[in-house]
Amino acid sequence: MTPQIGLVCFAIILASWFGGVKYYKGIPAGLVAIAVGMIIAWGSNLFGLGLGGLSVKGVGDAFASFGFSVPIPAFGEVFSGFEFLGIILVTAIPFGIYDLVEAMDNVESAEAAGDEYPTTRVLTADGVVSLIGCLMGNPFINAVYIGHPGWKAMGGRIGYSAATGIMVIVLSWFGIISVLLALVPVGRDLADPALHRHADWRAGVPDHAGQACASDRACAYAASRRVGQAADRHHARLDHQCRAEGGRTCRRQGG
Repeated sequence: MTPQIGLVCFAIILASWFGGVKYYKGIPAGLVAIAVGMIIAWGSNLFGLGLGGLSVKGVGDAFASFGFSVPIPAFGEVFSGFEFLGIILVTAIPFGIYDLVEAMDNVESAEAAGDEYPTTRVLTADGVVSLIGCLMGNPFINAVYIGHPGWKAMGGRIGYSAATGIMVIVLSWFGIISVLLALVPVGRDLADPALHRHADWRAGVPDHAGQACASDRACAYAASRRVGQAADRHHARLDHQCRAEGGRTCRRQGG
């Protein structure tokens, strides 16, 4: 809905991922995209354009909800929805099959990077955490997310996932997500799968785009995942060439 923000920020991400562009003092492309998106959105208010729908009043209202809120089960809301089960299954079954296949693909991707994980345990954890999140009122399923070779190459280990998961929980429990939504345009959020997607569902709570339409998010994620899978395959090929040629290919590729 706001291509002036989304396309610019998406270009920033692509320039970094595929163009090798390095930003000032190594600032991550995702952080640059956030900053640029905010500048465009808030700057547009000076000209009465209102791109992104951000306002000072909205920020003030968001701070009003700031504070610790204990998560409570949502059993009533969950089970009352069973009357719509026939309609829900039309999308739930295909999406479940897609998520299953994608999870197995991503386990395979991790194996290509030298890390083997038992598929059954991975899928079980994925499903169990999704059910727990659902019963706590979270409409977004968990996912075995893509990008393992890339995160590993950047130095990420289990602590990376743990830290991002804890951070998302803190942001949710203290109402900080509402403040972020009031400060950062959602259009930029959909253009930036790099910065936070790895943590969104692992924490079992909605991410900071939690107010977006689930169907729109599914479409956006499917596209970003396809891009990520292509990148994984590229890294896997390079890793294979490195091992076969004693590292010469890696050196030619700049490490």
